[in-house]
Amino acid sequence: MQAREALYVSRAMHCIVGIVLGREATAANVHDSQFLGDLLHGDEIRVWGDSAYAGQGDVIAEHAPRAKDFTHKIRC
Repeated sequence: MQAREALYVSRAMHCIVGIVLGREATAANVHDSQFLGDLLHGDEIRVWGDSAYAGQGDVIAEHAPRAKDFTHKIRC
């Protein structure tokens, strides 16, 4: 995972590998919840999200097995 992050942080690595961030980004009309598995790094202990993330307990369990699902929960 650290190598992947380095590719996105370093402009030099963009050139070497050929990453064009404008083409790698999701469309503006696609919600992040559609890519929840890609957003989780695996060390989460809690996952919070609005109603768009509700019903994705299986995705959370697969990608962050120690995390508790707090999606679509109101916190006061």
